[in-house]
Amino acid sequence: MMNASAKAKQTARDLPLVADMGIEDNSPFGLQGLRRETLTLLKASAVKPLAASLALSGSRQQINDPALSEKLLTRNTNWVDEYRVIHLIERSLWFEGRCDFVMQMMRNPSQIPDNPPAEIRAALARAYTLHPEATVWYGVPLFGDEKNANGLPVPLTAMQVQEEAERRLEAARKHALRMGWVYRSLFRVKQTPHNLRQWSHRKWMAAKGAWHRLTLEYKQARKDAQQRRRAAAHAQFEYVRTGKSTTVIPEHSTRLGKMAALAARSLVRLEDGLDRSALMTEQFFENHQYTAAGLAVLPAMALQVLPLFLAPTAVIACDPFLFIELPDEPGKLRMIGHWYWQPQPDGRETLHVHV
Repeated sequence: MMNASAKAKQTARDLPLVADMGIEDNSPFGLQGLRRETLTLLKASAVKPLAASLALSGSRQQINDPALSEKLLTRNTNWVDEYRVIHLIERSLWFEGRCDFVMQMMRNPSQIPDNPPAEIRAALARAYTLHPEATVWYGVPLFGDEKNANGLPVPLTAMQVQEEAERRLEAARKHALRMGWVYRSLFRVKQTPHNLRQWSHRKWMAAKGAWHRLTLEYKQARKDAQQRRRAAAHAQFEYVRTGKSTTVIPEHSTRLGKMAALAARSLVRLEDGLDRSALMTEQFFENHQYTAAGLAVLPAMALQVLPLFLAPTAVIACDPFLFIELPDEPGKLRMIGHWYWQPQPDGRETLHVHV
């Protein structure tokens, strides 16, 4: 039987070698690429939304300032796509090695898109078995409209993606400067229902405050009327017993009470032309004390039924890669697999797989 040291030597001889490092590798998946800087690209569908936000957020000088665009993109992260520059070391299928690619990277995907073939699924299962703590990356290179001699699309470089990002931002700025008046006009029209709602709310709060003050004044006027009635009754009692009265009947302390008393006296004079006593005046006010409150509540009821206005509210990615990144090798991508479908002259497609 083979002892432990002999088994270790045999295992060491079976491990693959990494040509770039010149040392024994600790994984059967060879080093394929290196993760480099991150690039952001404004989505084509987000050019007009960015232009509208620029037009509504600043002057012409501020629109031309890149800082405003960066601020708006920071707030609206769904307007941009994020990509990674990957330095591909080894050649993979028709991809040349020793060059940089721009890829859309997905970290630890729960499900691999594009329905990978059986060979890729088997390689991925093996990677999970050998390196359960490693990070799996699903990378999709970016391509333009150009094609090589074999009819395959040419990958975009980092410089081309950066130039395209600048062109899209510049297009958004020019559109904001050219059509800013349209966006501002539409914004004012859109804000009209909101402004009407705010105006209605302010009027409602003002009416509510006026009704509250009227209620307090009405309560005080009623309290004054009760005190006046008691004083008048006491004065009448004194007059009956002694023939004179020294009781002072207090005046109304509220404007509502004074107006009600004045209106009551005027109505009595118009009805019968007689000058009534103070006691009968207070009785009249007592009989009609709810009239003022009923008239005052009408504006509040009208405000309650007013309607409320409610304010309503050419980059191609294909040919995927699967990489694995070991915990002790951050930034180093090992190849799991790469596959793509190549169209044929007869209309069929040929599957190419590299594992």
